[in-house]
Amino acid sequence: MMTRKLTVLGWALVIGFLASPAMAQEIPGMKKTGKKIDNPLYTQWSKFKPGTFVTLKSSSSYGDMTTDTLMTTTLKEVTDEKIVLSTTSVMEVQGQKIETPMPDQSHEAKVDEYVPTETTDETPKFKTETKDETIEVAGKKLDCKLTIT
Repeated sequence: MMTRKLTVLGWALVIGFLASPAMAQEIPGMKKTGKKIDNPLYTQWSKFKPGTFVTLKSSSSYGDMTTDTLMTTTLKEVTDEKIVLSTTSVMEVQGQKIETPMPDQSHEAKVDEYVPTETTDETPKFKTETKDETIEVAGKKLDCKLTIT
């Protein structure tokens, strides 16, 4: 059985990263409106002084193997235009620690606004074919349904 635990602050960090403009720029089905809006990641972090940090603790176990990960994001710089975050990750697998520093991330105070593109009912239709087939596995014959798209 695999288990994972995240702290409330950890979830805030993850959600903040996913809400960043870098994530939206490459998502199909999104388009720019031409407006600039407040970057939620900047808005939250800019309230704090440089040196403020958030630590996300994640624990996984699979059988006898346990993996603990500590990811710490530190606010390095705050200006009216941007914030700079530094993240390091320390993973411990069966007593061995691995530290992984990541490049600093700069997040602007204002970002382009994105909205979903308009959808149409012209969803591509895929031709599918379903047929019965018998296959042999380990000397046994098994009746199967084969679907080809």
